[in-house]
Amino acid sequence: MKQRSKRLGGAAVTVLLAAVLIFLNCIFALSADNGLGRADLSQGRQFTLSQQTLDYLKEDLHQSVVIYVMDDRQTYRDSGNYFYQADALLQEYARQSSLVSVQYLDLSETPDLAALFPDLSLSVGDIVVQAGGEYRHLPATLYFNTYTVGYGGQQMVLSSRVEEMVTTAILDLVSEETVTAAFAGDESLYGPLYDLMDQNGYQVSEVQLDALSGDYSCRILILAAGEEDFSAAEMENLADFLYNNGSYGRQVILLDGPHSAETPNLDAFLNQWGVYPQAGIVTERNSMMMVNENPYYIVADSADSALAASTAARSEPVVFPLARPVTVKSAEGLTVETMYAFTADSYLSTGAEDTGADAQDGPFPALVASSTQGENPSRLIYCTSSVAASQSILDSGSFANRYLFLELGQRLTDKQNYVDLLPRVFEINPIGIGYVPTVVLGAILTAVVPLAILGFGLIVWMGRRRL
Repeated sequence: MKQRSKRLGGAAVTVLLAAVLIFLNCIFALSADNGLGRADLSQGRQFTLSQQTLDYLKEDLHQSVVIYVMDDRQTYRDSGNYFYQADALLQEYARQSSLVSVQYLDLSETPDLAALFPDLSLSVGDIVVQAGGEYRHLPATLYFNTYTVGYGGQQMVLSSRVEEMVTTAILDLVSEETVTAAFAGDESLYGPLYDLMDQNGYQVSEVQLDALSGDYSCRILILAAGEEDFSAAEMENLADFLYNNGSYGRQVILLDGPHSAETPNLDAFLNQWGVYPQAGIVTERNSMMMVNENPYYIVADSADSALAASTAARSEPVVFPLARPVTVKSAEGLTVETMYAFTADSYLSTGAEDTGADAQDGPFPALVASSTQGENPSRLIYCTSSVAASQSILDSGSFANRYLFLELGQRLTDKQNYVDLLPRVFEINPIGIGYVPTVVLGAILTAVVPLAILGFGLIVWMGRRRL
C-alpha cells in the first residue's frame, strides 16, 4: 500500500510538472500575441513607436482616443509585411497609453458603420482616428509610400507612414492650438497643398487677393501663381499684407512656374523682395539630377539654410519640375537666401530648339527665402516650381517634397502640434550576434539544456527505482 502511494505521488508530481509547463507555454503564447514581454529585435526597431510618439503618449495625452481599422485583424495582418508592421505599431499605441484603444471593424460585418462615420467613404484597410467626437480619416492608399514597377504599373510599397499619420491625427484632434493657413490664387495648383495642410492640423481657408489687406489675419498665406498675371491691385494688397501696418510678422509661400505670357505685375512684386524671374525653363544636363531622365524634372540640392536643414537630412531628394529660372540679389532691409538650388550643370532653356550649348548656365535657385530684418520679420518663400506641390509629387514616397512643405509651415508658424517622423522601411535582416554570445548560446542549447533534462530524468528514474 505504501509503495502504491509513492507511485501515485510520483505520477502526481509528473502530471503537475506537465501541467505547469503547459500553463507557462500558454501564458507565453498569449503574451506574444498581445505584445506583453515582447522584444523588438528588428533592425531599426521597425515594430516600435518612435521616441517622439512615446513621449507624447506618456506625458502629454490626456484624452481618450480610439483607432479604428476597417478590416478583420487577422486578414489585415496577413495582407503583407507592411500591414503586419502597421498592426504591430497600432497595438503599441494601446500598450503605451491606457487612453488609446484599437478596434478592428470588418466592413462586411458592421452594419452600423454608416452611423459611426456618416460623411466618410470607407474602404478596406482604412484607419479612422477618433477623439472628443471628432475624427480623422486615413485612407489605406495614403499611409503607404508606393512606387510603380514595370510596364504593367504594379504598385509596390516603398515605406510606411502609419505612425506619422496616426500620431499627427491624434495631435490634431486633441490639441487646442489653432494655426490658420489661407490659400489664394490658382486653386488647381494649391489644391494638393491645401489638402495636405488640412490633414496635418491647420485650419485652412481660401481668400481672394483683391479682398486681402494688411488687417487680414492668418498665420501663413499660400499663393499659387497661375498662367495669367496678377493685377497691380492684387500685388499691392499682397505687399500690404506682408507689411502688416509696419508690424511685419507675416509669412507667405508663393508657388510659381514658367509662364507663356509676360507677368509684369508679379515680377515687379518679386523684384521688391530680391527675386528676379526670367523667361524660359530650368533644364538639367546632369542625368544624375534628373527624374526618369527628364531634363525638366530636376532634383535640387539643399543650400546652407536653417529653414531647409531638416529636410536636407532625409534620404529622399526634393524635386522641382518645370521650374522658372530666377536670380536673387540682396536688397536694402532684406535678407535673401537660397534654400535649394539646381546644379551648375543646369541652364536656362527658352525653346525646344535650345540645346543648352550657348544658354545661360546655372546654378539657379529652386527655393528662395526673403525676409525683412528685425525681431518679427515677414518672410516670402518663393518656390520656382508649382509642380513641386502637385498631388503626384506630394504623395510619392520617392521624394521629400511633402516634408519640405510641412516643415516650412511648422517653422514659419511655430506650430507646436507637429511631429517629424521618417517613413518606415520594412527590412528582413539577420540578427547580428558576436562570437562570444554565439558560443555561450550554443553551449546552453547543446550542453546545459540537454544535461539539465538528463539530470532531471535520472533523478525521477532513481526515485521511481526506490519505490
